[in-house]
Amino acid sequence: MKAIIYESNTGHAEHYAKALAEKLGLPCYDIKSAKKSVPKGERVIFIGWVFASQIMGCRKAAKRWNVAAVGAVGLFPDVKANNDILIEKNKLTVPMYYLRGGVDFDRLKGLQKKMLKMVHDDMLRSD
Repeated sequence: MKAIIYESNTGHAEHYAKALAEKLGLPCYDIKSAKKSVPKGERVIFIGWVFASQIMGCRKAAKRWNVAAVGAVGLFPDVKANNDILIEKNKLTVPMYYLRGGVDFDRLKGLQKKMLKMVHDDMLRSD
């Protein structure tokens, strides 16, 4: 393995990527920096955030590097049904590990922020 590469929206995927990189003694790059630092075809681990069953940045990473495993950081529980959907929607043929994320409304932008805020507010009303 040559590196850990991640795409993060609110910092959770970045946190996991850096922790794993430290544990394994590998360099860690966000996907933009990795394009300059990690040669094409290198064997990497990719960690990305989940939005609408898509592991963001995963397809880009798979086109450029030899992705050996994927970490999917999302809000849903780590259950087989959710994992199966992620594997199918992202056409994964490598091991996928689901990592529980969170929401930081201050770091969200635009439509994502509005949508998640509506869901959040609706959940609070139904309690």
